[in-house]
Amino acid sequence: GKSMKNRYIVAIIFLFSLYSVNVVGRTKGYEKGIEINATVGLGKLQKYSFGIGTVHGYRFNQYFFLGGGASYEYLNGLEFKLFNSYNVENSIKLFGRAKVNFTKTRVSPFIAIDCGYTFNLSPGEIRMAEGVFFHSAVGCDIKVGENQELYIMIGYNAQRYYYKDFSLKQLTFGDQLDTEPSGIKAFAEKINFVLGFNF
Repeated sequence: GKSMKNRYIVAIIFLFSLYSVNVVGRTKGYEKGIEINATVGLGKLQKYSFGIGTVHGYRFNQYFFLGGGASYEYLNGLEFKLFNSYNVENSIKLFGRAKVNFTKTRVSPFIAIDCGYTFNLSPGEIRMAEGVFFHSAVGCDIKVGENQELYIMIGYNAQRYYYKDFSLKQLTFGDQLDTEPSGIKAFAEKINFVLGFNF
């Protein structure tokens, strides 16, 4: 009916106003924030992970931010391929971040790129996710106050990865079997979801 139509019009105007209002807060200077993340593995190398981190950097203008951060990650991933054996690891990630916003509006879409290195904290010889990583994402900043904003982003993550398996030769020649499985290096891929707060 007419009342339903009016509600749709009001909702559309409200959403448009959120998107079109110019940002009154920070346009330049130091920024800091915290974020939580969760990932889902692509393929068999990683099942899932979750973590928490902090990001610091400098906003050159309303469109460009450059900084870096550190985060803790809890990971469930493939340890021994032959037995389909998975294990958990704890790690620290150090990274640099470049971020480009497309608008000055209260709700501002962006793209971001992280590059860094993962340090494995778990004991033992097998250090599955250790080494360089790359993360590219799209997201959205939502201004909630002066110099404060929530942000969400989703992206693709590639991590240097190490697991163990027996080679075909080791399996075929039992009398010459090497008891040490081969170490295999690869890049583990996953989808990353991030929720953060800048202040």
